[in-house]
Amino acid sequence: MWENIKSKLFKKNDRFKSFEIYFEEMIKAHGLENNPTIEKYLERKGAWRLYIRLWAVIRENKKYANSLSVIKRYWVMAATFDGLSIFSLIAILITSDFGFGIIGKKIITHCWAVYPILIIFLFTFFACIREAGRCVEHQIEEVVATIAAGESKILSINE
Repeated sequence: MWENIKSKLFKKNDRFKSFEIYFEEMIKAHGLENNPTIEKYLERKGAWRLYIRLWAVIRENKKYANSLSVIKRYWVMAATFDGLSIFSLIAILITSDFGFGIIGKKIITHCWAVYPILIIFLFTFFACIREAGRCVEHQIEEVVATIAAGESKILSINE
């Protein structure tokens, strides 16, 4: 029973499983599913290792400098939105405490004034989480698309 509860609370495996599904969808979408090197890498080492390898290939090949800057931009944007979501969560907690006195003394005497502020911070929190996820998805697709564009030379490396 504890394992069932633990797996629902800490969905690390689900997170990696959803990454694998999305990553493999991107590989199929860009026509790389029949590439022998990619098939072999997926079978032997898994989707995450292949993703890291593709990052390394892009990083080490100077002809992909423009793509690398786009991919890094998505990475930075995802990290920024993640940080903003944490800030929004902290703002929700502090505003709740000021308005309702959850932890300490109630500072704002009119609770109705807290609701619009909380709604704004809640909206900001969920919008930032959503945008961070979208940036990660774009980043993954850009990595796969970059490799697909240069497949003939880069992916002929034997493993």
